[in-house]
Amino acid sequence: MRHCREQWQTAGPLRAFGIRVGDDEALAGTIDLRFAAEGLAPGQVNVAYGLYPSWRGAAWPPARSSWYAASEGGKEAVIRVEPENAASAAVAQRAGFIPGKHTHGEDGTRLDWYIRDPGIDTQRRPRSPKPA
Repeated sequence: MRHCREQWQTAGPLRAFGIRVGDDEALAGTIDLRFAAEGLAPGQVNVAYGLYPSWRGAAWPPARSSWYAASEGGKEAVIRVEPENAASAAVAQRAGFIPGKHTHGEDGTRLDWYIRDPGIDTQRRPRSPKPA
């Protein structure tokens, strides 16, 4: 939590959010936007998310956060998924991300990239995400 707070206060490369849903704003998971990470080109923003088990299949966090990436100068949102993780690939595609290139992570694991122009969402701004 301290690291996330410091990143917000110092305009660091990480923005962490809590995913809240429903009228009671129940915490359904988290989402991180990384404006600098290994393998990213300038202007690319890595989107990573996790939903708690009871919320899986019910929320679509990547699309709701891509407008924020655009507002902070992001030109392309990227989700990197291990090929065996069909559920995460499906979430990325439902959120409007399209298949891109294939790379390998630091540990040699293959990663499929899904990309999206984050500016697509700037015309219809959803309710702002809440910092974690």
